[in-house]
Amino acid sequence: MTNRATFARSESNDPHSTTELWNQQAERWIAWAKDDSYFYEYNWPSFARILPDELGACLDLGCGEGRTTEALDALASQVIGLEPSMTLATATKHRSLSVVRGVGDALPFVSQSFDTVVAFMVLHDLEQMATTCAEVSRVLRPYGVFCFAIIHPLSSARELFESLVDRSYWDTWHYTDHAVRGDLTMDFHSIHRPLEDYFAALNEAGMIVERLSEVRPDPSYVARNPDARDIGRLPIYMHVRARVTGSQREASSTRPS
Repeated sequence: MTNRATFARSESNDPHSTTELWNQQAERWIAWAKDDSYFYEYNWPSFARILPDELGACLDLGCGEGRTTEALDALASQVIGLEPSMTLATATKHRSLSVVRGVGDALPFVSQSFDTVVAFMVLHDLEQMATTCAEVSRVLRPYGVFCFAIIHPLSSARELFESLVDRSYWDTWHYTDHAVRGDLTMDFHSIHRPLEDYFAALNEAGMIVERLSEVRPDPSYVARNPDARDIGRLPIYMHVRARVTGSQREASSTRPS
């Protein structure tokens, strides 16, 4: 793999929220994202295949420096990025894209504002994941679609396979992946949760899963990047498309915006 990154994991006991930790390294992320082959050749192309044919008005939740917002802008009739970091929101604006400051568990939008919400590699970084799913459901229009990408729970729990930690897959814990790529370094602050926690949050928010992809490298990707065989044994990412049910929309329409 060209300019491949190496990762070393540690348990995280930092008292700051993951949102604060990501904000502290916003400039490092901007530099890292410029040449991220995992995104451009592997993760995003697979994710794009689960998106609906028509995105309509789209919210890019946790848009970072704007690369996903830019990709969605070519597909949607309207796209707005949401980002808590001033530095990253400014970087998105520099791409001539619409972005607002805010957090996922208190979306600064009225109910039923969007046809599609995208959260690309965001939910596994949030302490308030279930509340964020409820907020996504609130701002989606009738039968709106929520598409998200996360670190696969088998990947976030990989220490269990190596007997390096004394805990259960069904536990929840914070961890940090320390990454090095050339002269760049990046700390990926995330939270392991079992798969059922994500599905329970979707169910509680009145959404049903339409499609799930446990992303694997395709043969052409492996041919271009022989080292990719190393990442094909267990899934790194998981992509999900869910839709607001009619019963949830009827219930939410009785609540004030």
